[in-house]
Amino acid sequence: MCLTRIAWISPIEQDIDGVRFVGALRSFDVTRMHPHPPGYPVLIAPAMALHRALGLAPGLALSLVSALSLGLLAAMLVRLALQCTLDRPRAVLAALVATSGTAVTAYALRPASDVLGLALAITALSLAAERTLRAALLSLVTLALLAGARPALALFALPIACVALYTAHIHRALARAIAVFLLGFSAWLLPLCASQGARTLLSATLAHARGHFTTYGGTIATEAGPARRALALAQATFAHGLSAHSASQNTATIITATLLCVCALWGLGALASRSFAGRLLTTCTALYALWAWLAQNVMWSPRHALPLLACLALSALGVGQNLSALKRTWSVILLGALLVLPMSIESLRVAHIQRTQPSAPRCMARALTALAHPRTDLIVSTQMPQWLRYLTPELRIRYTPDLASAQRMAQQNHWRLIVSSDVAGSIDAPGARVIARCKSDPRVWPMLNDLAWIALP
Repeated sequence: MCLTRIAWISPIEQDIDGVRFVGALRSFDVTRMHPHPPGYPVLIAPAMALHRALGLAPGLALSLVSALSLGLLAAMLVRLALQCTLDRPRAVLAALVATSGTAVTAYALRPASDVLGLALAITALSLAAERTLRAALLSLVTLALLAGARPALALFALPIACVALYTAHIHRALARAIAVFLLGFSAWLLPLCASQGARTLLSATLAHARGHFTTYGGTIATEAGPARRALALAQATFAHGLSAHSASQNTATIITATLLCVCALWGLGALASRSFAGRLLTTCTALYALWAWLAQNVMWSPRHALPLLACLALSALGVGQNLSALKRTWSVILLGALLVLPMSIESLRVAHIQRTQPSAPRCMARALTALAHPRTDLIVSTQMPQWLRYLTPELRIRYTPDLASAQRMAQQNHWRLIVSSDVAGSIDAPGARVIARCKSDPRVWPMLNDLAWIALP
């Protein structure tokens, strides 16, 4: 699985986090958002080693670390499925289903921390489910590394930490377990504090957290209502996680995703009741789904649905395991071909698009650099300021939350240039003239895939 994906690695930053990670390999500075707090050292350190030792480009080094994490994720999913009492063929098939969707493939082949974080989380869960002292200690070390790779999975990791600590308590080794966790945490935190300064790192992290929950994080307090957010999370899981994006018009993947979702909901109770590992997985997934719904940018980014896929795949493949007709090897192989092949074909098509086509914000940045005066004032709406401030630092970027506010700001300040993702509304403005328009494939770039640079009258 991992080797078949490496050929499609993309060294290009596909989102704002990718821009920050690549900037970190060139000049690590959390205060300048290279990368954003808390610094993601568990991702940056191995990528930096590849960059310096092998001379790989920063984006390529980061993508290679992410792609190798896909192999770890698949292996740990097989191990977890066996712990959930699936037989070996179904365990392998469940891992393939969970790692074959467009979202997992796309994020595994770009400079991103999502797949590495998910691989560490599933590893920690599988170890904690053993309920032995050695496995519990290893699980806590893995959770400490997870905090430095993908802190957004903290609520997913909470039940795992509780189980690992309780296991250590039963074996009269709670103090040892806490010490091991703190040691693993310190392994990346102390060097980070030494390079950035503890007070500077703390203030940057608090400021970033405050901004996430109040301004740009896409939480329930700032972005859409509860029902729309729940629908967006479900759509991200179905459309991107299970390779059935409506933009592809791929009937085979839509049927596959529908069957998997139905079977997953049908088998969820059985997964939770069949084994301790299944109960732990469903608890972690439920807590994370609540966290994603409340505090993650589910309206704009489908990557926040990735941790839901393991539970869906394992519960779906557990359905019918006791039926004699579905126990035969040929039936499992046929089922695997029907499920995995359409998803893999669609995923590799998306990976090819991701590798060969730049995102719409990057195309817009090129147009602005080529056509705009260095001191041009631009009014930018809908999450684009972060992109364009990094890609066009010579331009003056002014943020506004929506198109109507942008037009009012333009009239008040006599500015005429707007960059907007609300293309239809912008073009329909009386007297508006399109200077440049940039589009990208929505299967790869769910947000900001159609941008327009517009001059107002």
